[in-house]
Amino acid sequence: SERATAGVRSIKTCRMYIDKTLDFKEDLSSKYMVFLGRNKKLAVAQKSVAAALFPGYGVKLIDFSTLRQEKFINTSNKQLTDFSIDSNESFIVTTSRDATCKMINLASAVSASSFAPHAAVPLWSCSFDGERPFNLYLGAQNGATYIFDTRKNNEVVMEIAEPLNPTPVKNIVPIKKNENFPLGGFFVVHIRGIYFYEFLASGEVASTTLNLNEPVAMISYDERTEMLLITKSPTVEACKQTRHALMKLVKEDGIPVLQEIFSFNGTSAALPQQSRPAQIKVPDGLIVASYLQDTKVIQGRVPTGTLLCEVPISDHITDICPIYIDNVCWFGALSNSRFRVLKLNLGY
Repeated sequence: SERATAGVRSIKTCRMYIDKTLDFKEDLSSKYMVFLGRNKKLAVAQKSVAAALFPGYGVKLIDFSTLRQEKFINTSNKQLTDFSIDSNESFIVTTSRDATCKMINLASAVSASSFAPHAAVPLWSCSFDGERPFNLYLGAQNGATYIFDTRKNNEVVMEIAEPLNPTPVKNIVPIKKNENFPLGGFFVVHIRGIYFYEFLASGEVASTTLNLNEPVAMISYDERTEMLLITKSPTVEACKQTRHALMKLVKEDGIPVLQEIFSFNGTSAALPQQSRPAQIKVPDGLIVASYLQDTKVIQGRVPTGTLLCEVPISDHITDICPIYIDNVCWFGALSNSRFRVLKLNLGY
């Protein structure tokens, strides 16, 4: 749409290259990562290296400037399905389809608290809320979303369910307040279907079923662009490729609606390994980076859909995340056994 792409016409060229690499020396099933802007660290969900001493899975912290592996926080004997770090970067919560969610102090690596809905139900997703620092959201296998207050772990503040959609909650994405949503809200992404819950002055939430009918494979949200990057699963009807769509939440006639900025093809459906793309806000626009398994490249695009740059990567990339430091544009790219820093040089 004209409005959405008006500010991005000035990016003419983009060179993406591998700036540095950290080799984990073995396949650690590294799946997801988050960049901690305050502490300049990366948090990576992966398998324990010292499996004999500490079997299981957890989160490794890596110093960004030196790529030194600092500590591993063991959280579960099962693979992590989700993790979230609070806005002060003091605590981490993780889910592994266990019936409890642990909150762990990042500095000491000691468990601070644990949260479990009264129904002993496997938890798939978790998220802190930057706007409401004591809110913790947990998404369950039965399709329910539970809101806890982190100061009192034994009581559910609110339970939300969509009776017509009991599919597991894969992601919960809080958004910050803006002119359309003065009190903010959060997305709840089910295996099938995506909902938005807007906070009201009464303290309750208004629920909207969003206009996205295809199954969602993965999702990432960037607070700086305020947009969702959604990867849709290939469906039986159109079984050719995954599809990525950059979408903005707007209000039309008072109702929250997802407005598509642009979409593009991902990996062939015959190659089902998942890879999460990412977006990064740059001066005068944004760049979307995605991994194409068919040709083993990471591609960079602008919101007109134009492909600007590619960098070949030999091993399968599981996750990409933006790294914001001092107006320099980097992406982190994660595979099972490696972490790479991709640098962007933009020409205007």
